[in-house]
Amino acid sequence: MQFIASGQAGTFAVRTATGFLVERVDIGAAHEASARDISYYFSNCNDLTVGQVRSIAEARDTAKISWSVDRAVRLFVILIDPCEPPSELVEVGEALEELLEVRGVVERVEAQLFAAPLPEPFDVEACRKAIAKSSAALALLDRFLNLQPMIAEVRDAFEAIDENAFDAPRHRNYVRELAIDRGGFRDLVIALHHGESIDKALFGLFAKLRGVDNGRAIVQLWTESFKRVRHQLVAVAEPDQQTESWRDTSALGGRQAFERAIQQQNAVVKQIKAGDFETARRYARDLVADQRKTSRDEHIAKSLTNLSQKAKELEVLELALEWVREALEFKGDDGQAHGQLGDLLMRIGHFSEAHRSLDLAESFGEASFAASGRARMLRYQGQFEEALHAYRVALEHFEAEPERKQFNLAGIAECLRDLERFDEALAAYDIGIAQCPYAAALHSGRAATLVEMGRFEEAYEGYKAASNLDDSNVVPRNGLATLYRRVGDFKRAEQIYRNLLEDYPFDPHTRGGLIATLRDLGRFEEAVEEAKAFVHQLPGSPDAVWSLLDALIDARRFDEAEAALKTANDDFRYVAGLRIGMARIEKAKGRYASALALYDDAARDFPSHPHIQLGRADMLRRLGQVDEALSIYQSAFDRHPQRLILKNAIASIYIHQFRYAEALPLLVIDDPRTADEWRNFALRGMLDSAANYLDDARERFEWAIEHCPFRREQNMLRAALSRVLLMIGRTEAAVKASQPCDDPVAELLKFHATAVLSDKGPARALYEHLQRSLLPEPYHELRDEIASQFNVVDLVSYRNHTWLLKREQDILLLEAA
Repeated sequence: MQFIASGQAGTFAVRTATGFLVERVDIGAAHEASARDISYYFSNCNDLTVGQVRSIAEARDTAKISWSVDRAVRLFVILIDPCEPPSELVEVGEALEELLEVRGVVERVEAQLFAAPLPEPFDVEACRKAIAKSSAALALLDRFLNLQPMIAEVRDAFEAIDENAFDAPRHRNYVRELAIDRGGFRDLVIALHHGESIDKALFGLFAKLRGVDNGRAIVQLWTESFKRVRHQLVAVAEPDQQTESWRDTSALGGRQAFERAIQQQNAVVKQIKAGDFETARRYARDLVADQRKTSRDEHIAKSLTNLSQKAKELEVLELALEWVREALEFKGDDGQAHGQLGDLLMRIGHFSEAHRSLDLAESFGEASFAASGRARMLRYQGQFEEALHAYRVALEHFEAEPERKQFNLAGIAECLRDLERFDEALAAYDIGIAQCPYAAALHSGRAATLVEMGRFEEAYEGYKAASNLDDSNVVPRNGLATLYRRVGDFKRAEQIYRNLLEDYPFDPHTRGGLIATLRDLGRFEEAVEEAKAFVHQLPGSPDAVWSLLDALIDARRFDEAEAALKTANDDFRYVAGLRIGMARIEKAKGRYASALALYDDAARDFPSHPHIQLGRADMLRRLGQVDEALSIYQSAFDRHPQRLILKNAIASIYIHQFRYAEALPLLVIDDPRTADEWRNFALRGMLDSAANYLDDARERFEWAIEHCPFRREQNMLRAALSRVLLMIGRTEAAVKASQPCDDPVAELLKFHATAVLSDKGPARALYEHLQRSLLPEPYHELRDEIASQFNVVDLVSYRNHTWLLKREQDILLLEAA
């Protein structure tokens, strides 16, 4: 459910069927409010949090923390106010102490306080004496005073950043507030205080300000005067699977207690799979209560760490984080638990905190695990070359630890795959499998690489081998389903995805794969319902949001698609994904000029974002700005010459420009299996048609229609065949070829075939339908020209028949690109 909260207002709101439920967290008063009145409750608040929660209880807990942070900061300001009489500070210190005891409050309060130096002197000793019995408040005060030189240095450095680094003064203000809220100032202050390199804090800053216009340059200008050193990143491996370890079962109160603990853990996992998180929490509390009677703290911590791992495997990160943090309360020097926490934090994008957890894991004996985590974090942030180096260093440094070797070997291969160096990646997997022949992850990764290389039969055998090695691993079974979907075997893909969801109901790749399969099959309403369930189960998952967006667009439910985007994130200015999403909706509506404007706006903030640039190219091409579109495609193709989607785009433009000899080498697919390969195959037929080899084009299209399993490509092929048949005078066959079709562009070609018939009734009905449909705006002229030239309606014709055929060819080329 949608969630809005403000610590300043002490209020939160959650969306209901009739509007919003609004509640004050300080007094507990709650009432219903309409959507149009919701802004009233949060007016003048600059600390709004907008997102998704699973329940009102979760919303209340989150809002209470925000409220506690806001009140704690206000109370601290009162403490250091020189006008405040010391006699009244005792009560202030006691109130502050109570707030600082709430988990998570101290760090967020420090994030606010460490961003600006002390405004004016005050009576420090009188203040310390007044709050002497409030230990947490006193510690915070002393820490704030001791860090004053560093706080001033960091703030001055930020304010000294050249104004040209920002779009406008409001951009500087935005970046400052974002860095404060996300702890960026605090991290730098603490790093300077410790007298060490700021590299770790700098790494965190890049992550915290990722997506900010010119963010990397701003961070570099901000920190250029601080101490930095060159260092090697210790290498990494995929640290996903941690081994359950019960070293001393006697310490658990004997075998009976041990078996009871295992049974209780299994009961918790069962409730997670059923989606009953509250019962899972209750069972976990019961487990802890039982073990307190018979076991040491280290064994309780081990139970909670194992539960956290199980929750992570089921993609319920909320519970995984909760339990591993509780484990650390029992055993704060558990290196494995710190490593687990670091892995979870990087999954949700909290890279600075993850780095600290990995440092702690290393200090408590998990150096190889920490190295794997650091490399993995680089990969999460898209720094593939750096991650590759880190994995290689890890492999070298920890070669004596065979249990980590397979993760480092897999990491090296995966980074090479990320870099599209597929031959090297395959060789790296082969080396890994030779050294770790029973590692299912290596076999799965090798199979995924073979898929990228188009070697599907070998990929199938690889996934089967991985499944045989570990039949409980979701990855190879998911890979098989995705392979079937990629080659158009949707029935098998759907069955595997549904079977997997019975065991892994929260796995985002499985749920997303099922939704994509339903969309491929044209079962749009089912896809929407599955996507809504996906968002409900994993409200913090971007995969869930994008799956819902795709399903709603396919179902032509554009208002809901826009609402889904706005609910996902309220920051339109600095989040690239939102602009891409809105542009995609406008494209689906046929509003190409509006979509281009959205892409252009996003490109100004994210000039190197590949999806934005390719989206711009597509819109430019559709609006007739062909040379600019071709330049973008060729630039991308120079970097990624193996990508078939780029070959298709460039070839379609070459055909449009009558550059047939240049298009031909790009159209070499004669045994198509994937959707992109079928488009490449179809483009060759369009080249034949453009060059007036109509029989060759007809034969190619007829064969493709008989064999192509993809719905969208079928529509395109039927439209292309219908056009060729019209050109050779086979009107009845053209009408038949255009059946069935469920796409506006295919319907436009069907309209042409129908308009040629002597009976104009069906054509008039189809014309009226096209007037009501979401036919792209640039195609309206072609629709009206067909109607005019074939006397379907009484309109004046401004074009000739040659123009009509050329315009149809251009539209088909666009659909195939």
